[in-house]
Amino acid sequence: MNISFILWSLLFIFPSTRNSLVSSQCLADQKSLLLQLRIGLDFNHSISTKLATWNQTNNCCKWRGVQCDTSNGRVVGLDLSNEAITRGIVNLNSLFRLEYLKMLNLAYNPIVGHIPSALGNLSRLTYLNLSHTYFTGQVPLEVSLLSELVVLDFSMDAYPLSYPLSIVNPSLERIIRNMSNVRELYLDGIAISEDVGKWGDTLSSWLPHLRVLSLNGCNLTGGIHESLAKLGSLSVIMLGFNNLSTPVPDFLSKFINLTVLTLNDCGLMGTFPKTIFEVPTLVTLSVEANQDLRGSLPDFVSRKLKSLTLSDCNFRGRIPPSVGSLGQLETLDLSNNNFSSKIPSFLSATSLNFLELSNNSLSGTITSSIFSTDLNLQFLDLSFNSLEGPIPESIFRLTNLGVLDLGWNRLNGTIKLLELLPRLQNLVTLELSHNFLTVDTNRTTSNSSLPFLGYLGLASTNLHVVPEFIEDLPYLWNLDLSNNQIHGIIPTWVWKDGLYCLNLSRNNFVDVKKPVSVELSNLQILDLHSNDLRGQLPFIPSPTSIQYLDLSNNSFFTPINPDFGHSLVSTEFISLARNKIYGNIPKSLCNASILQVLDLSYNNFNGTIPDCLISMTKALAVLNLRGNMLHGVIPDEFRENCTLETLNFNTNAIDGQLPRSLANCKALKVLDLGNNQLTDAFPCHLKTLSTLQVLVLRSNRFYGGVVCAKSNSSWPFLQIIDLASNSFNGPLKLFLGNNITANTTDDNFKTKSVQYYNRSTVFQYYRDEVTVTFKGSEFQLQKILTIFTSIDLSSNDFHGEIPNNLVNLNALKVLNLSHNALSGKIPRSIENLRQLESLDLCCNALTGTIPQQLASLSFLEI
Repeated sequence: MNISFILWSLLFIFPSTRNSLVSSQCLADQKSLLLQLRIGLDFNHSISTKLATWNQTNNCCKWRGVQCDTSNGRVVGLDLSNEAITRGIVNLNSLFRLEYLKMLNLAYNPIVGHIPSALGNLSRLTYLNLSHTYFTGQVPLEVSLLSELVVLDFSMDAYPLSYPLSIVNPSLERIIRNMSNVRELYLDGIAISEDVGKWGDTLSSWLPHLRVLSLNGCNLTGGIHESLAKLGSLSVIMLGFNNLSTPVPDFLSKFINLTVLTLNDCGLMGTFPKTIFEVPTLVTLSVEANQDLRGSLPDFVSRKLKSLTLSDCNFRGRIPPSVGSLGQLETLDLSNNNFSSKIPSFLSATSLNFLELSNNSLSGTITSSIFSTDLNLQFLDLSFNSLEGPIPESIFRLTNLGVLDLGWNRLNGTIKLLELLPRLQNLVTLELSHNFLTVDTNRTTSNSSLPFLGYLGLASTNLHVVPEFIEDLPYLWNLDLSNNQIHGIIPTWVWKDGLYCLNLSRNNFVDVKKPVSVELSNLQILDLHSNDLRGQLPFIPSPTSIQYLDLSNNSFFTPINPDFGHSLVSTEFISLARNKIYGNIPKSLCNASILQVLDLSYNNFNGTIPDCLISMTKALAVLNLRGNMLHGVIPDEFRENCTLETLNFNTNAIDGQLPRSLANCKALKVLDLGNNQLTDAFPCHLKTLSTLQVLVLRSNRFYGGVVCAKSNSSWPFLQIIDLASNSFNGPLKLFLGNNITANTTDDNFKTKSVQYYNRSTVFQYYRDEVTVTFKGSEFQLQKILTIFTSIDLSSNDFHGEIPNNLVNLNALKVLNLSHNALSGKIPRSIENLRQLESLDLCCNALTGTIPQQLASLSFLEI
């Protein structure tokens, strides 16, 4: 924000130290106090531009950072901001003896410790700025003695919310009750403890002349109290990063001098008042990251608006054409909403430099009349919409563009990239991925230099070769050429020193030339999945910063080097799935101590599961070794605070018992141990895993009953259970009635899926895969939606009647109780299974007639 009106006034009273007009000699006692202050402070002399220049000889009124009263030589202003002061403030009596100080600025210094209570001695202060320091603890009550204050700034970084400073005891009311002259109050990032909603009443009662209110990230709760409307002089209101959980009050539009309103990420809800958009003085409006806030845009009348940010909300409807005629508009961010109109023309928005409209439902074409080539547009993001047609050449005449993102639309046509790009000499980011475009990268001129291009996204653009111009990009850090038809060998020059992310997945590459001469010290994301890469695994330098490594769905035919894991100490995601890798799983993988996802499924690994792989589950969320030739037992090494969410060892030759320590994995959602040689009783010790959604024990040697004695625990979210082809026996009544409760229809679960996000690369996610027998065939479910529910207890020795309380399972899709020893009648309650698509009760000892109620199951096919 620009320097405030009050601060400008203060600088008029206390002339700038760079152009000081002070002619009087500073008093000897004042000079002595300043020199004592300099000696007592710890500061970095190489960074200091003020304290380091103070000396005995000069008139102290001419020292940098010092302001004097021109009539008597007393020090009235002290600006020591950005002086790299670390400590020495608390016990500096010399500072607090400068009793005529009216302005004190210690901002942007890493000063540690508490705010000194001796500040209360400086009773003449009208301006106090301790912002962006390292002060901690409670703001002292003595601050309340500064009754002449006009500007008070204690603000810290509002996000992330760390609350180094607090106003709890004494309370906000006790701190400010003597400060009726305060016009500007900045307390960002300070934890303020007030009764719900009381903070507004406190401010309006004690600060009647307040013009600027900035309380971002202050842990405020309870809405925006109507008492705030009493502060009729308010011009700036900033309350973001709190937990207000409230509708936006309409009285905010009644402030006749309102210029800035920011309410970011504070739990706003309801409908945003259109009257606020119509405030004629409004310059900045930002309510981003309030997902429950609805609204629409009116026709704009104000011509003063410079910044409008509504991203990550729930606004919808059209973007009015009038927004394009706001001549002073510089920033417009409407991303991540539900706007569904065409893009308005911005020919009249001559000041616009930032336009972000991504993640909406915008349609129509990008016509050449939308953007004037005279615009100073530097950022343009129209990605994730439904825009059609060709990209107009006029966009490539916006010569100041640094970011151009048109990805994930329906744009078509052919782009002769190297004819158009050289016009954009300031371009840093170009994203054209996932449209219906054909990108022609043939050189037509030698002048194709792009000196600053660092992010290049050309996924799904019908490329057949790696564009040669990439070799000439000195600062390339992100390259995405995925989902094209590029074949042959990945060239050496693709591996650049500064490369951060390389995605060449879903192409037809057959080999990787080793980047022998490149350290790749910055590479964090390497995605080569779904090619036809063969032979050895690609060269991975050591040490490396790789966080995401996906080499799955290739044809690598090799054992893993025993030292492979030593290169992956920073890695969070590893997938080598669906290759032809053989040999033992190297213990060196356990060096990846922060690994969250390890997928080695569908290879030819043999040997045993390394103990250390199980014991590293304090970080691991997904461990998938499905479809290999592993043998031996599952190590009983699951640690307390285990973070596993998916454990899949299906289709191996693992024997022994289920480890009892598996019960430590309280977050487990998917447990798939089917098609092994495990020998154990039903895992009652896992009934405490309340998050379990999938349990597959199919085709093992489990035995005994499935009823757990004296157990009140259950699996409330269980949706797929497969115990088929074991030696389980006993009745089903209690088991089906009390243990499988997730199969009840619940709208709260319908949109959830079992997936794991790689925290470093939010665009990547991991989908669980489970095999179910459905309608007589096996199916691979790669995204497990909670609307799919299945029970397969076939080929065991269950006996007794089918329980009537099947009525509780009304979301069930598949029920297979075949090849057991069940007797009695088919219960009539089966008619309540309205979603049932596959029912198999064959090869039991059932009697009676087939219920007519089966005819009412309209989805039933088999």
